[in-house]
Amino acid sequence: MSHPSLNQKKIVIIDTQVPHEQNNKFFDPASIRDNRFLWPWCYLYEECRKQGIQLVTSDIFLSLPNPPPGAIFISVHTASQATNRLMRAGARPAVIFGYENPLYACRFYFNLKSYTRNYGHAFVWRGAKDRLPPGVIFHDAAYRPHAYTQSESIRSNFSQKKFLAIVSRNHRLHKLRKLYVWTMNRIRPLPTLLERDLYLDRLEALDYFSKNSEIDLYGAGWTKPVKYTGGHFSASIQKSYRGYVRDKLATLRNYKFCLCFENVVFGGLVSEKIIDCLFAGCLPIYFGAPDITDYIPSNVFIDLRNFKDYQELNIYLKNMNEKTYGQYLENINRFTRSKEGYNFTQEKFARDLIKTFKSYF
Repeated sequence: MSHPSLNQKKIVIIDTQVPHEQNNKFFDPASIRDNRFLWPWCYLYEECRKQGIQLVTSDIFLSLPNPPPGAIFISVHTASQATNRLMRAGARPAVIFGYENPLYACRFYFNLKSYTRNYGHAFVWRGAKDRLPPGVIFHDAAYRPHAYTQSESIRSNFSQKKFLAIVSRNHRLHKLRKLYVWTMNRIRPLPTLLERDLYLDRLEALDYFSKNSEIDLYGAGWTKPVKYTGGHFSASIQKSYRGYVRDKLATLRNYKFCLCFENVVFGGLVSEKIIDCLFAGCLPIYFGAPDITDYIPSNVFIDLRNFKDYQELNIYLKNMNEKTYGQYLENINRFTRSKEGYNFTQEKFARDLIKTFKSYF
């Protein structure tokens, strides 16, 4: 991607200090082709270009001897080391994103007012909405951009699909961070925060299905020991692990069901886990956001909370016939093509963000 001349009046800076995202690689399809979370930003870049808005990463803007006035910036990984430098250079803070869950981005969420007070707009989880300072406009982080289009059709292929999958990284929260969250939640409580991550719940589900049914595990890091479990799940992981996947949706299309556990139970925290399944035509078994049906209709997923244990769930899944499964997929097709499904697309994300940008120029 060629470097922009920054000769336009409408300049939006991406405040990032991640090395592989700098030098405008944040918007370069060739540079981020393996990071599907950045694909919608490539789409945004092109849509902004059509509207006469120039996007640029912070390292390029700050390298200019005389940065042009009137620029705004958005912080995509909360704040960075460049944030204060951008403000000193005259750039105005416009939008900040808090897409990580509160257990991982604990300092950000427990100190939300101080992190967001200089911005006009904040994309955060609904459970933290009331913690925003006055004047900062709330945007629901559940509607984070996904690189899907509503023209994609979902087919059943019931008899050809494998049974059950789980796609997750082996990345458990450090005990010291959990202690920090436990302590801070008593000082400045986040009302909807469950003070434990769901990583262990994933492992327990994997353990049950590997021993009593069938399940395939995908994701990075599972060849390494699992922290803080004493090796209890090693046999189940070894039996079920099928390796790392580059194309998650292509993998999910081969399965009837997928276990979709969020990293934490928190109000409005609806991540890509369930959305990926829906657009892949794989029926999700969901556990996470307590208000999930405010975002996703109940007839397009299986709610784990409706089963007393994994045995009851397994019986339900094993006894599901092709007609019932096909009805679920018809519901999914309707949802992904609906106005509600549109909220999760990169088109909706770009449209709303460009509208926000224009309010500054």
